[in-house]
Amino acid sequence: MVTQDDRPIQLRGVNRAMWGVACLNGHVTQGPVSLEGTNAIAAWGANAIRIQLNEDCYLGINGVPAASSGAVYRDALGEYVKDANESGLDVILTLGFNAPGSELSTQEETMADESHAPTFWADVTHQFGNNRAVIFDLYNEPRPFDGATTPAAWSCILNGGNCGDSAFTIGDYTFTVFPVAGMQQLVDLVRQDGSKNVLMIGGAHAANSLNDWLKYEPKDPMHDLAASIHVYNNSGTLTSEEHDIAPVAAKVPVITGEMGEDGQQFTGCSYSYDSQYTAWADSEYVSYLAFDWDDWKACDGLITNYNGTPRAPYGTGWREHLLKDAAAPPRPDWLWR
Repeated sequence: MVTQDDRPIQLRGVNRAMWGVACLNGHVTQGPVSLEGTNAIAAWGANAIRIQLNEDCYLGINGVPAASSGAVYRDALGEYVKDANESGLDVILTLGFNAPGSELSTQEETMADESHAPTFWADVTHQFGNNRAVIFDLYNEPRPFDGATTPAAWSCILNGGNCGDSAFTIGDYTFTVFPVAGMQQLVDLVRQDGSKNVLMIGGAHAANSLNDWLKYEPKDPMHDLAASIHVYNNSGTLTSEEHDIAPVAAKVPVITGEMGEDGQQFTGCSYSYDSQYTAWADSEYVSYLAFDWDDWKACDGLITNYNGTPRAPYGTGWREHLLKDAAAPPRPDWLWR
């Protein structure tokens, strides 16, 4: 990936997950929608922010409160993206919460639903398709066939359709089977009006594997696709992730859309796995965004308030890393040509 003046760029930033949740309860998001809020993120040395969106809130359907959905939600998002760009942040928008038919979008499903995801991405493209500082992450965490990494799972991610023959449960979430929109369909939809935004394509097993990403890469007339991977300290060893990611990074940009420590703890995350992964990612020019810029009390909350006060030790570790490496060295020609 390069900037408008052809300088190579590595994205290093943070996630904002509450755009996908708070709108179900009458609030567009949690935290400020303001230039001061995005400046606080940039002050950490970040150059990007990734926002998880809720399909029902964006489209204003399925009974989401009017005070936090439809035009209200879209307008607030437009202002926030504008503020982020003014703060020097590229923005990644991802479909994070969705559901088929008349079901309320209270969780992320196995894949983008055929019911609403095409309309969602058509509308998002209409709103942001002329802004090259916005990247579209077409689905947050694909997990067809119970999170498998099989050819059948990869075929579902690419082509959509009816994937799987039974519901399955992970933790508190039950995933049902319904017609899904494949990545090729969504790429074609975004490109049909000439949008030139970079598009992120998530890997299998909830974006935790890129084992067959190159084989099932969608066709893109713009040749502007990036592979999306999510890594946490409980998702595998660094050696296994290097083996999985490096071959893809040699062919296309790889963006670690989410990474961090195990969010199931409530005692304060360490900052150890993160430093190992980012050191490797920097050597390969792989982008990464830490989870999550919100002031919740879980250990994966980077901050204690939206002024940017870091939560120790997880947030302080990330802040020090981003500030130290804010000016990334140019990528050698042979790595990105």
